[in-house]
Amino acid sequence: MHHRRRAALRRLFSHSARVVLLSLAACGGDEKGQTEPESGFALTPGLGEDAAGDYTMFDVAWRPDARILDDVSEVQAALVRADSETGTLVFEPGFAGLDQLSVGDAALLGGVGIFRIMARESTAEGERLSVTEAALTDVIEDGTIGWKQSFLSAADDAKYGLDGAEDEATIIRSLRQPLLGPDGLKFSQSIGAFQVDFQMTPVSDRTLDMSLTGKYGEGPASLSVKLAGKLRALTNETLIVIEGSSLTNFRAETTQMEGAMTVEAEASALGNVGQTVQVPARIALPIVLGGIPFHIDLGGAVELASTLNSKGTAKFKGSARFSGGGGVEYKDGRLRLIDSVEEAEMKLDDSSLSSNVTVGLRVTSVFPEIGIGIGVQKAVSGNAFLRFKTEVLSNLEIQQRLEFLGPLPVADTETKTCLTGSVGIGATYGGSATLLGISIVDSEVPIWTRFGEERKSGAGCE
Repeated sequence: MHHRRRAALRRLFSHSARVVLLSLAACGGDEKGQTEPESGFALTPGLGEDAAGDYTMFDVAWRPDARILDDVSEVQAALVRADSETGTLVFEPGFAGLDQLSVGDAALLGGVGIFRIMARESTAEGERLSVTEAALTDVIEDGTIGWKQSFLSAADDAKYGLDGAEDEATIIRSLRQPLLGPDGLKFSQSIGAFQVDFQMTPVSDRTLDMSLTGKYGEGPASLSVKLAGKLRALTNETLIVIEGSSLTNFRAETTQMEGAMTVEAEASALGNVGQTVQVPARIALPIVLGGIPFHIDLGGAVELASTLNSKGTAKFKGSARFSGGGGVEYKDGRLRLIDSVEEAEMKLDDSSLSSNVTVGLRVTSVFPEIGIGIGVQKAVSGNAFLRFKTEVLSNLEIQQRLEFLGPLPVADTETKTCLTGSVGIGATYGGSATLLGISIVDSEVPIWTRFGEERKSGAGCE
């Protein structure tokens, strides 16, 4: 008779029928996978964005109760200080546009954002406004806004890099800033107890290299993660339709994209962990239409899940490649998921687990993470996100066979182990999307998933 206890670590894309459950038992084992001689995938030569098809459109009628200050240069020149985290904007006291602004107003401040004014105070620094983010529907009665933009084809000096250290007012006034340093965008910082080093570097042929290394150590618990990716071509197409100050159509899709990712991890004694480490650094491409500073963000993250006990150790490496894209359309109150992936391939290069009970480890690379929002503030919580993920999962299951005499076990006759490893890729949509005025989804939803062949080894797999 077999005795098992089920745990809750599953594939990240748990909507799929292919769900892996962990089991808990009482004995030990060690299984190792075979290492393949080659790892990683090459990108397709010649694939690129069709920037010739890029466009923007802006045709709106403003709400009569909204305050519209859409002269970008005038608003930005008067801006003294901006702090998105505290909701503070300070303008020069002689700024003529201040005469139009009152507490409670919804206002477009050209090149800065759309806000609801909560308080106003004259200070030695200037006229201070306390604001909260407002939606497009707070200032637009009817309108159609849209664009198709090739992200990687755009000149590097048309984008700006944020790592949380810049002065927001300076960035807002320029609306464009070269990437931080000649080697692209770099970020190194402790996020909680996790030390992260993150870099995005533009290279030739409309290609962006990404690397993320993360380390954690406390007592016997340790974790080392290394992500390496290449992204070639990335086109974002967005459509927003507002009628009667209500959103009637929103479509966001990423196309003409190819990505390759390698995920490596080594961990021990992590315990039960489920955590997302979001890297605040990102590259953004501004799109200013009618004074509204839209942007497309590009960033990354890593998601972790573990049931490694004090004797559990794990090590694996997996890689994946995909081309195509994905997106969502919200129309007439219904959400449609757009699966436009063209190719997908995955492989598990190496996997090993050791423990005296059943354990598992999952590491997911979130890259590219594409955000759509308004403003250049450091906080991106109000964005709509399309996330492309590469997941490597490894489980070690321990099965113990017991002989029983009546209700009591009398002998441990057999212990079997089964090591399971796999790689999956997929795309999801999420984010509060403050700019839209309504919450399209309550939580992150999967758009598409693809899974590689599951690798198994050990007598317990029979």
